[in-house]
Amino acid sequence: MLKTLRADDKGSYVLKLVDRLRAADSNLVVYSDGHHLGWHVANDDTDAVVEHLEGLRAIFAAPIQVGGFSVDVGITFGIAGVEGDPSARLAAAVAAAEETSEAHNPIAIAETGSQTDLLWDISLRARIDDAMEAGEIYCVYQPKIDLQSNAVVGVEALVRWHDPARGFISPMHFIQQCEKAGRMEHLTRYVLQSACSAGQLLHFRGHMISMSVNISATLLSDMRVVGLVRNVLQATRFDPCFLTLEITETARISDHEVAATILNELRSIGVRISMDDFGVGAANYEAFYELPFDEIKIDRMFVANIAKDPKARAIVASIAAMGRGARITVVAEGLENPQDIPMLQEAGCQQVQGFAFSRPLSLSNLLEYQELAPEQTLSNIV
Repeated sequence: MLKTLRADDKGSYVLKLVDRLRAADSNLVVYSDGHHLGWHVANDDTDAVVEHLEGLRAIFAAPIQVGGFSVDVGITFGIAGVEGDPSARLAAAVAAAEETSEAHNPIAIAETGSQTDLLWDISLRARIDDAMEAGEIYCVYQPKIDLQSNAVVGVEALVRWHDPARGFISPMHFIQQCEKAGRMEHLTRYVLQSACSAGQLLHFRGHMISMSVNISATLLSDMRVVGLVRNVLQATRFDPCFLTLEITETARISDHEVAATILNELRSIGVRISMDDFGVGAANYEAFYELPFDEIKIDRMFVANIAKDPKARAIVASIAAMGRGARITVVAEGLENPQDIPMLQEAGCQQVQGFAFSRPLSLSNLLEYQELAPEQTLSNIV
C-alpha cells in the first residue's frame, strides 16, 4: 500500500493506522519498520488476544482517508508468545505474520517454544544469496531409467543446501524460505544454470541424456520465467530439446489460462514440460487437462505401494493409461524395490526413477555411473 502513496501521504497513512490500533489503549506503544507494525500485549490468554485482534480487524474494515482519497485497508496479524527480549518477540511475530492470508488465515500464532527456529528461519532467508555464492547450495542428480532399453535416458536435478552451522537443511524447508524471502526466481535461475551446465558436460562426454529441473508453479503467473529459461540456455549453450521443466505443486497455479500461455511459450523454445507428483493435490486433473504437458510423473506414494496395495496398482495403471491416451511420457518416481519393475511395466509406465536404481548423485559420481554399459544399469543397484 505504501508504495502507491505519495511521500507526503505515507506518514499520515501510518499514523492513522496507529490511531486505530490504539482504539482500546491510547497509550499503546507501536513499533514500525516501514512494512510491519508491532506491539506488546501483556496477556497470557491467547484466545483473548485473538478475539481482540478480530475486533481490530473489524475496525480496519472502514477505509482510511488520506491525500484526498479513500483507501481500503487490508491487515493480518502474527502473534508470538515467546519469552525473551522484545526484539526477539517482534521477530517471531513477523515470521508468523508472513504465514497469514487476509482471505483465509488473517491471524497466525507462532508455535510455542519455536523462538530459536523462527529466528533461524529469518536468518536463513537473509543468507540465501550468500549460500549460493559460497556453493553451500548445489545440485545432485537422480537418474531416470527407460524400462524398455534399461538405459539411463535422463536425470533430475535436485537442489541441496549444506549449511556450515546446521548441516543439511531440508529442501522443502529452505525452498519455502526462498518463497517467503522473494528469492524463488533467483534460486530457480541458479539451479537451472547449474543443471544446464552439468547437462552440457554430460553431452560433451558422449552421454546424450535429458536434464529435468523443477519449476515452482508460483512462477507461472509471469512471463519473466520464459526469459529466465531462454537466457540460461543461451549462456550454457545447452540444447533445449534435452531440457525438461517439471512443474511442481500445480494446485498453486492461480490462472490456468496465463500458465498455459507461459508453458506454450517455453515449449516454443524447444523444452519439454512435465507434471510432477501426479495424483496428489487438488487441481491435478484440471491442470492436466488445461495445460500443455509432454510428460507426467506418478507420485511416489502410489509407486512405493504398488506391490502390496491393489488400489495403488489400479491408480498407477489408470494414470499410465491416461498418459498413453494423451500421447505423453509416463514416469514412475520413488521406486524403492527393483522387484516391482515388472508391475510398472505391465501398468504401462515407460520410465522410472528411485532408490532402486540410484540415490541422487553428485556430478562426478553421475559421470562414473554413466560409464556403466546400458545392460549393467539394472544389475548394479546403487
